[in-house]
This record gives sequence, C-alpha cells and structure tokens, in this order.
Amino acid sequence: MLMSYSQPEVRELPSGYKFEHPQSETTIRLDFQGRWLSFRCGVYFYRRCMNGDVVCGKGEIPLHCSEKIKLTDKIATTLGQWDQNWNGHNRVKSLLQTASGLDFNYYNRQAALYRAVYPEGVPILPPDRYGDLVVQPVIGCPNRACTFCAFYKDKPYKMLPSDQFAQHLLGIKALLGERCLAKGGLAKDGLFIGSANAMALSQRRLMAYLQQIDACFDPFKRGIAAFADPDFSAPRNASQWQELANAGVTRLVIGLETGWGALRGRLGKSADLTRVCHAVEDYKRAGISVGITVLAGACEAGQQQENVQRTAAFIKALGLERKDIVYLSPLESVNVDRKLRAQELRLMKQHLAVCSDAQIVPYQTQRFRYYC
Repeated sequence: MLMSYSQPEVRELPSGYKFEHPQSETTIRLDFQGRWLSFRCGVYFYRRCMNGDVVCGKGEIPLHCSEKIKLTDKIATTLGQWDQNWNGHNRVKSLLQTASGLDFNYYNRQAALYRAVYPEGVPILPPDRYGDLVVQPVIGCPNRACTFCAFYKDKPYKMLPSDQFAQHLLGIKALLGERCLAKGGLAKDGLFIGSANAMALSQRRLMAYLQQIDACFDPFKRGIAAFADPDFSAPRNASQWQELANAGVTRLVIGLETGWGALRGRLGKSADLTRVCHAVEDYKRAGISVGITVLAGACEAGQQQENVQRTAAFIKALGLERKDIVYLSPLESVNVDRKLRAQELRLMKQHLAVCSDAQIVPYQTQRFRYYC
C-alpha cells in the first residue's frame, strides 16, 4: 500500500518518464502519451509488448487476460494515488492524470491498432536490435525452405506498393504517438527493415522505401539494419551498396546457420557458401557491418566437433571485425538433445573467440518480444 504523504521520484528518459516510489518498492515507466511501458512491484517486473501481451520476468509466457486486467487496474490505481499527492511540475501531473485514466479497453484498442499496422506481426529481430523501430515494406520470406524455421514457412514474400507503405508508416506514427516520435524523444534509436530478407528488393524499390522512411522520421542514431539472404538477394554493384550505406544502412544480418556446406544444404539453405562470402565482402567494402547467425543443435550426434571446426574456419575466413557480430542461436526443437546442444554452443563460442574478432552474442529466439 502506498503511503499517502509521499510521492514518487521522477526522472525524464528518452522514452518518457520513470517514476520510483522506494517506500512501496514500486517503479513505473510511462511514455510521453501516458502509456505504461514497464512496472516493477517488489520482486515482480512486467513489460508491455506492442501486440498487447504483458510478460513478467524473462517474458517467455504472457499473462492471461484476467491477469492483464488486474495488473492494468493496479497500475492505474497507483498512478491515480501519485496524481492526487503530486505537488511538483504541472507537466508531470498532467501526464499522471492521463495515465491513470487509461484502462484495459484502451490498451486493447492499442493492440488492435498494432495488428492493423503489422499484419504479419514482428516475428524476430537480432538481439542487439530488439529496441529498434520496425517497418515492413516486405513481409514473408523468398526462400521458405529452411527446415528449422518457425517464423516464415507459411508467409509468402510480398512487397507493399508505395501508397500502402506510406499508410503503414502513418500507422506506425499513430501507434507510437507524435510526442514519442518528436525530435529528441524517439525511444527507439534504430530502425529495422522487415521482414526475412529486405535485400531481395531491387535497388530502385529499396531506395524508394528508404526515401519514404527518411521523409517520415528523423535519422536514427544507430542507423538502419535488416536481414539479408545472399542466395535470394537482388544483384548489386559496389556503388549501389555504397548508396545503401549513405542512406543509413549500418548492419545486415545473414543467416549462415553453419559453415559446413553439406549440413547447410540439409537445413534448406544453399550448400554453396560462395555468395555468402561475396556478400560479406560487399557489405564491408561499403562500410556496412555484418551479423552472422549460427545454429547449435542442427547436426547429428557425433558431428558436433566437425560442424564447430568447419563453421569456425569459415567465419575466420570472412575477416570479421569487432563491430561485426556472430549470433549463437540454440535450435529449438523437440528432437534436439539439449545436452549435446549445450555442448556444441560452448565449443562454438570457444572456437569463435579464438579465430574471430567479432562479438559473440547469444540469440534465444523464443525469448524475443517486440516491447513498447
């Protein structure tokens, strides 16, 4: 129970305001629209996702509807008490007033708007780009043959016409709110172009989309990133890659999965790794940093050592730098031996740390949430 004579400490953040009430061990972050972003009460920590889910802790399982209703009411009540006791800046009091009046129905409408703006949802992002603003001029995947894929098998590759993409961008602005997108107030400091392979777009189309993005938003501090599959990407010469870099593209992420060609072929990707090599050369020549995803648990028992050695040797040959990233992702499947997978992850990390200057980052796809 909050003490009636006290009010929370408040701090302005790029994303809004953070309110801390030490006596009740309560912390709430609000965006500039008054919507709650995170809520800590004692040892429990909750975050709100763009799709309407609310998660606690690591966030693998969202709360049930009844639990969300209770939590929303609790947050609104807490904010209402703080509003009543507030004797500080009027702007903060106005925000508390607004926030305490946002009920479960309001957040349900926000979730419905998200589904309208992102019909595919936001399936996955690389871990260092979880905080990015996502735009989707394309949805689905031009390959859809990866045996391990849990995101795109049923989603054909589809490009949005220019007018539909313009509406998509307006929908994003409506979803986030103008104040949250104002210069200096954008919480999301990077932009990610979805979905599975933006580089499959022709140069003309992709540059047109980038121009629409530039007209809609201020520049992003961390630049623009995207997934790229060299086997299903449009051909580009050196000047075109440089054009993309000049337009703000700072990182492209390739799903290598393994440097063992035969195993990669069994996983539904090309067994010929030549295009991956050439793509990395092209990106780096243009000043675009590289992300490489590697799977653990995809090979048969007894083949872990060979897979690790071949993958490490291939990545070493790419000449990655410290600004580049290798993402180590455990394959999520009921058929995977967890003990062997964990062993392969450890071996892969050890070998890569020795043979590459790239950062080695864990990538647990089942924990991804597109948070507000």
